[in-house]
Amino acid sequence: MRIIKLFISSLLIFGILLFLISLLFPSTASSERSGSINAPMNVVMEQVSDLKNWHNWNPWSPGFDEKSGLELISMSAPSKGVGAHFEYKNPANGEMGKVTITKSTATELEYGVTFEGRKPMKGIIQIKPTVDQKGTAIRWVLEMHVGLLPWWKIRGFVMDRLYGPYIERGLNHLDKVCSGQ
Repeated sequence: MRIIKLFISSLLIFGILLFLISLLFPSTASSERSGSINAPMNVVMEQVSDLKNWHNWNPWSPGFDEKSGLELISMSAPSKGVGAHFEYKNPANGEMGKVTITKSTATELEYGVTFEGRKPMKGIIQIKPTVDQKGTAIRWVLEMHVGLLPWWKIRGFVMDRLYGPYIERGLNHLDKVCSGQ
């Protein structure tokens, strides 16, 4: 009986310590990458602002490649501008997701991503001319409010390692698409 009490109290103390340590982590997480694209701003923004074009460059878009495994369920008409959206399904686990444009200007696009069983994310893509005016500087950010639960905070702590390589891959593909390579 004494061993059981020791085990339960150790488990309880470990849980409390884990929660207290998790309070030191921020309740928001983000992953950010930037780069330059050898194409005019209007060409880049046409790819970014129209959801129909996302399969050309965005690694999380249905139809990007066979590895994404996502199936497009529906796309709004029009496919650009505030309120434009598409819904997708992950056939591996049956989970549904949705991407919705929440802000669209000549230099910035904001969108929300919801996916069953996960926290919603906000994406921000900003563009501006490069210093030499020959290309487009781009910044892509993913943000998530992770809350207070320790397991979500740990996921937030490693968010850049999880999503950063995909953002880089997307920016590289966007450069190829926009510069005609």
